[in-house]
This record gives sequence, C-alpha cells and structure tokens, in this order.
Amino acid sequence: MAKGTPGKPKGKMSAYAYFVQTCREEHKKKSPEIPVNFAEFSKKCSGRWKVRIEYNRIDLYCPSENAID
Repeated sequence: MAKGTPGKPKGKMSAYAYFVQTCREEHKKKSPEIPVNFAEFSKKCSGRWKVRIEYNRIDLYCPSENAID
C-alpha cells in the first residue's frame, strides 16, 4: 500500500518543473488536438528557460541599466 494521500504533491516543486508545467498547460490551451512529443517539447521549454534565466541575470547584475525612471 502506498504512503501519503493520493493527488497530494510529493514534495517541493523546483522552479524549472513549475515552468515546464505551465508551458504544458499553455500548449494544451493553444492546441489541445496536437499530441506532445516529449523530446521536442522539452527542448523548446529548456530554450525558453535559458532565455528567461539570462534575462533575470541581467536584471540582477545590472539594476541601474534596467531601471525604469
């Protein structure tokens, strides 16, 4: 018999796992009839994640350049 409550999260979700989950939900909303090829989907998500991480790094390390006056 399995421990825990069914449907309950098993632990903390990483930021990347949450990002992939939201990407999958967006994909389902945009095109629910198209099945997801996991390899292609994960490559696209990782590309979007890398761009987002770089954008956040710029904000963290150069706040004066990106400040809105």
